[in-house]
Amino acid sequence: MFLKHLGLRNFRSYKNLNIDINSNLNFIYGANGTGKTGLLEAISFLSETRSFKKCDDKELINTKEKFASIEGTYEDGDYKHEINALIEEKGKTFILDDVKKKTTAQVIGNLLTVSYEPSQVFLFKDEPNLRRRMMNETLSPIDAQYLYSLGRYNKYLRERNQALSLDYDRDVIRVLTQELIMSSYRIMVMRRRFVKRLDIEVNKNFKKLDKSDKEVHLSYLTNYPFEDNLEDYIEAMKKAFEARRSEEVTRKTTLIGIHRDDIKASLDGLDLASSGSQGQNRLVTIAIKLSIANLILEVTKKPPILLLDDIFSDLDIDHINSLQDELKNYPGQIFATGCNILGETKDWDLLKIVDQKIERSN
Repeated sequence: MFLKHLGLRNFRSYKNLNIDINSNLNFIYGANGTGKTGLLEAISFLSETRSFKKCDDKELINTKEKFASIEGTYEDGDYKHEINALIEEKGKTFILDDVKKKTTAQVIGNLLTVSYEPSQVFLFKDEPNLRRRMMNETLSPIDAQYLYSLGRYNKYLRERNQALSLDYDRDVIRVLTQELIMSSYRIMVMRRRFVKRLDIEVNKNFKKLDKSDKEVHLSYLTNYPFEDNLEDYIEAMKKAFEARRSEEVTRKTTLIGIHRDDIKASLDGLDLASSGSQGQNRLVTIAIKLSIANLILEVTKKPPILLLDDIFSDLDIDHINSLQDELKNYPGQIFATGCNILGETKDWDLLKIVDQKIERSN
């Protein structure tokens, strides 16, 4: 994956911007509020059909404007593609190689990216839904069946919760429970495999970044039984739902299932969230992002584009140099941002933002 051109109109602070990209290593810098993060958000939107930040799509439209548009040209091996996104009050539209896509699912998985932004330093201290989102954002682009199953699961979850809240007939809830179980199986299996593989990669990458022998490990947490065989899984889940039926009726919500999955991280046997420093949490999160990129490359044979917002902030010079060494060895394209140029930059294309324009510094 190599992004060759990016065009923005009325996106965030940009009224009109066009930039040609020539390098694998791109460092975007400038003062706070100049639009560094906005550039990464635009690339993320073309890839994931939304910003990597917590925001409504409408917030991406420049103040007082009625629409925003993003144009991207990228290379995927020997093939060149164009992808356009239009964001309006009424919704968003995507066109890939002159073909309008009917759903966002048809867009996801074409331009592969992995994103990091500073608030993710608290990945393991924040709510579990952020860690579930990380699993979904990794697995959906590389497995169409996972994305399909996730869509079905969320549909049946909404319907089941509504049935519980409105005291529907027990037979209705039973049918919805069956659909929920069937759609969750592939998701459960894929998540288990993902976390098991990620656990190995994160430990290796953390040691490279930290230059230490500290052990990082990840665990996949659920509140339902593990069963590899589909028939065994269905029977175990039926029993689990039946055991909590009265509680669900009282609380009027679905209490077990993949929508309550979580990932726990430990550092040298201690819970990272409660015992790890902010610096250690940051390094583990960065190691996770690098590991996810490597796993996507392993599966698809395509290195995803890394979008690293303010990636060097709060790191000392030794960790900055360690991280730069790892990034230089990455086989794909990288866009990193920061207020200042830090560490060795001779291998980077330096892009300075001034008055909503890009100035190359080297």
